[in-house]
Amino acid sequence: MDDFGFSSGNGATSIDASAFPTTIKYNAKESSWHKRVQVGEEAQWQQFEFAVGTRVAIDLPNFKKGYTQIVKGQAPSLVFAKWQDPMPKKPNDQHKPAFEVNVLFKQKDLGYCVFSSQALTMLRQMAELMQGYQNEKPNDTQVPICELAEYKDVPTQHGPVIVPVFKIIKYQDRPEKMVVIPVVEQEAQPEKQKASKPVVEHKEEFDDDLDKAFADNDGDVDEF
Repeated sequence: MDDFGFSSGNGATSIDASAFPTTIKYNAKESSWHKRVQVGEEAQWQQFEFAVGTRVAIDLPNFKKGYTQIVKGQAPSLVFAKWQDPMPKKPNDQHKPAFEVNVLFKQKDLGYCVFSSQALTMLRQMAELMQGYQNEKPNDTQVPICELAEYKDVPTQHGPVIVPVFKIIKYQDRPEKMVVIPVVEQEAQPEKQKASKPVVEHKEEFDDDLDKAFADNDGDVDEF
């Protein structure tokens, strides 16, 4: 039970819980993974290998959905809500649908990471993984151990891209390394519900249809 530094039941862990997660991203056009590293005073993206068959802990109980705005040279603007809640209000047309989830690798050079993407193909794959999690999760606290099953070719209007596909292998107790960071309420205000639709709290499903939840209101196609 210590493969990912999970508690053995007595609160023990093999991982220092004080480390801040490393940011990782995936480029579907090049089929490459990158991690953000600090080189002196400069932050750089460094490529790393994520091979088929690799197992990671993915914090799906705290999966977030929302909008991000990424502008070169500026701090990103992030607006997220937990997956059980309604989509937050889109701040402006420059914000794109996105998700964010924490991932724990066994490799020490990666360790605890945060993974986010605006790519529609990646959004769809994560929505499928979330649906499987909702259908089979044993409880609301255990974290799924997922395997990178394959890299799948997906056609798009910009040409084919390659998308990683994960499958859930088993569930284990939450590692102490996976610190839960609460969603900031003022940055993720839910949209007002229509009067004809009652508000349902703690809805146990991915409450928004993907095409609606992650639709780009101005009709633009997100970059990969």
